[in-house]
Amino acid sequence: MITQIMVTNIITKGAKKFGFGRSIRDGEEIFIPPHVIKINQFEIGDVLHCDLTGDSEELSDGRRCHRRVEFIYDENGPFAHLLNKSSANVEAVEFKAAPRKVEPTNEQIFTAIVAYFDDYDFATSGEVTAHLNEKFETEKSSQQVASLLEYMHKKGKLACIRMYQSTAQEKASKVAWMRRKDCNQVFEEYFGVDGDDFSE
Repeated sequence: MITQIMVTNIITKGAKKFGFGRSIRDGEEIFIPPHVIKINQFEIGDVLHCDLTGDSEELSDGRRCHRRVEFIYDENGPFAHLLNKSSANVEAVEFKAAPRKVEPTNEQIFTAIVAYFDDYDFATSGEVTAHLNEKFETEKSSQQVASLLEYMHKKGKLACIRMYQSTAQEKASKVAWMRRKDCNQVFEEYFGVDGDDFSE
């Protein structure tokens, strides 16, 4: 059966060239061997009419193409009538690059952090990181988020509790964050300290 493929890549290794294409019908990746490229002139983006074989080809990254191009039909050759018939039975597929993921701005992150503390009295950097990564579908590290939390702390938006297990420590073992306006309430509720002892 004649199959239409779109050429997606042409690779040169030494004196040899080989390529890859995608079936217009179902998007299957197809291997284009060196001997086919040698006797045909085409470029990336060209649509070819081909006979395929079931011979598979293992790629350098471990993937495997299960079919390869055996023969390419000339649109001006004696089999042109077959190509017209083949094309009429195929619905073209438009291949689009995956949309580029847009990272949230710091301002969006700050707004999400403030909203997060509407539901929680306090939280660790790890808990805030997990929430942000789920909300924005990102992969930010705890260190990255901690830097943003520290910035909000310096700007007076958040308060923090730092716990040191030893006087020799330069960095706190645990850090918990909360809204500055909730600081008095949290200390009174969780630690029995009179909220009036903490001023805004």
